Amino acid sequence: PAARLVSRLGLQAVGYRCRDIIKPMEKFDPAQMIVAPWSLEQFPGGEGVSVFAGAERPESAINFDFYGMPERMPEYSAAAARLFLGGQSKYQVGVKVAASPKWLVALDPARELLIVRTAALSEGRYFNIADNDQPNGPYSAADLYSVFNGGSLGFFELETIGALRVLAGGTAQSALSSDTWIARGPVPALQRLTAECWGV
Repeated sequence: PAARLVSRLGLQAVGYRCRDIIKPMEKFDPAQMIVAPWSLEQFPGGEGVSVFAGAERPESAINFDFYGMPERMPEYSAAAARLFLGGQSKYQVGVKVAASPKWLVALDPARELLIVRTAALSEGRYFNIADNDQPNGPYSAADLYSVFNGGSLGFFELETIGALRVLAGGTAQSALSSDTWIARGPVPALQRLTAECWGV
């Protein structure tokens, strides 16, 4: 229900909810196979985009163990960690479950877009969902969100992450519920909305 939030500011908006479910067709030993839903949304651009990762403990929320490093390190406030996208570096960071994450808010001034992603904490055990080799093993990270900066590739991603469920010693059905909400309009109105709704 996006309209009531934005109409008074002269913005357009769309929102949708997605539920991703993974159900193994056989019983697998979780020591041999781990699986969880992972919702990836990709957007053009990146230059000049700020992503705010809301959390109860923003200063310890960012997981840098995926790959690459931001050209500009995050800034922290009482409400969120702020990531600065763009540049030439390609990198991915996570937002730790342990920091009690709440949302991702991306402001793209060039396209006059505000993108908000939220995910319900899933039942089960979170693991390192990175798609490259993780030297410290699959349980070296536990993130509810991740952000990918494509750098020179010209796109970025906002991702929500589910958890591994194990029942009776085997990998079981797991589900991830994610909401995405996108507003479009003058940047000052988008900034006002982020301040009023998310405190950033």
